Amino acid sequence: RIQTLHLPGDVGLTVARSTCGGGTGAEPWRGGILLAKALCSWACVMSANIGNDVIVTDDNDDDDAKDNENMPTFKAMFHDKEVIELGAGAAGLPSMALAKLVNNEISVRPSSIIATDGVDEIVGVLEGNVVRNNLESSIHVHHLDWNHLQPHMHLAVDTIIFSDCIYNEEGADALHNAVLHLLRKGGFVLGVLPDFRVGLNDFETKMKQSGFVPVDVSIKTIEKGAVNTSEVPSNLINRSERTNGFLCAGGSDTNYRTILWKDRRDK
Repeated sequence: RIQTLHLPGDVGLTVARSTCGGGTGAEPWRGGILLAKALCSWACVMSANIGNDVIVTDDNDDDDAKDNENMPTFKAMFHDKEVIELGAGAAGLPSMALAKLVNNEISVRPSSIIATDGVDEIVGVLEGNVVRNNLESSIHVHHLDWNHLQPHMHLAVDTIIFSDCIYNEEGADALHNAVLHLLRKGGFVLGVLPDFRVGLNDFETKMKQSGFVPVDVSIKTIEKGAVNTSEVPSNLINRSERTNGFLCAGGSDTNYRTILWKDRRDK
């Protein structure tokens, strides 16, 4: 089945699911849609100059308010940065959304975007979807198995993105090790996590123990009624009704959290 997902910022992504197996990565997941929408909405806020593009915490206590002052902007996380998506699956929606934004001439340009998965069949379909969206010159697709990272392989990326990547404790441990292995000191990790899945608590605990500071974030979205849209170009409005028919695995939007980890391993 081939589907098209319409996102803020006039971003449209056409993807096919895997018909040759490949496990959980064969079809799109809710977390990937949410992360792709978040990236596009965040970029729209920056491009339309609606306030600033700093992500804000979901809570409003004094500590969070103080922490917001040092939160990164979209540009700080992605401009001239090496970005990698872990566990992209066949769809690779977040990576392709970021690449489409660049092609739509926003002012943020990553130095590279790498979409990865650990299953050969899935990597092949992912490559096909990248080509289907004319993004083969913008995205590098690689096979990357977290459980068998080679000691000499250090991609040294600046920003890691992922969604719906944890299903058990072994996977949580592998994802944590991949972050330590791949991320430059001072980098960022942006993930969309579902609630109530085995391994999540273990992953979040390990990240904190390794010196990563987590913040539950709310990336400002541009939707009718959310802001004064009279001064916002119509192509930046999130036409949410056009995404409802996109079939995917996973729960409802309310069952997911977006978390940014700031690397303070040297602090």
